[in-house]
Amino acid sequence: MNLCMRLLSSASLAGPALAAALLLSPPALAQAARPFDGIAAVVNGEVISIGEVHRSALLAREEKLGVGALCAGEAMLAVELARGDVPAALGQGAPGGELTLVELRRARECLIDSRLVFREVRRFPRVAAGEEDLDALMATLAAQFESAEAFTAEMERLGLSQQEIRSDLRRQLLVAEYIDGRFRATVEITDEQARSAWQREFVPGMEAEGVPIPSFESVANDYVVPILQQREVNRRVQSWILDLRERATIRRMYP
Repeated sequence: MNLCMRLLSSASLAGPALAAALLLSPPALAQAARPFDGIAAVVNGEVISIGEVHRSALLAREEKLGVGALCAGEAMLAVELARGDVPAALGQGAPGGELTLVELRRARECLIDSRLVFREVRRFPRVAAGEEDLDALMATLAAQFESAEAFTAEMERLGLSQQEIRSDLRRQLLVAEYIDGRFRATVEITDEQARSAWQREFVPGMEAEGVPIPSFESVANDYVVPILQQREVNRRVQSWILDLRERATIRRMYP
């Protein structure tokens, strides 16, 4: 997995990935660049603005982003919906319409998790991302646009400088390194576990789709085992974030 994909998958933060921010349509960009306009939450003394919540919710809607492993708030919101604490109708937003209560709460909770995670990561000294790594990520982002001028124009719409983007990427890389070192490095999937999952989950799915079924040996190391490893990493990360929440001082003001 290349560095960019590693950043956007295994190290995806509660807020939307930067690549998605740079691919927003012009109408959403105008809203995403809104200035600070109030406090949505305070996490261990650190403020999350209402503008941040709106921007994150818009980015998640426009790009249909998953919240990723680093957002325990998503599961908590699902429980609220199941209990009826948040009426389901309040989550039925239409593209281009007003953000719903559910979308705003999801964005707020994921931003809370993001703050908690990075606060924890900062407690441990890590080797800072090299300039070459950041150059490669910037080049990957720029390559998604028709030209260098289009990339620059999109940054201007967001009100972001290249230095700000590099700073955000550097932070995400630090989180990726932390997650890999603390969780991924200790996850082991046995041959028995992999074979069991293959027969129980993967084979029936391929049979239902009518696709040829390869031998377990041909896909185990490159397909089955990595998926099972990622599941376990996600489970451990979710548990860790919930523990961070338990020990944090969190005040919610909006929505």
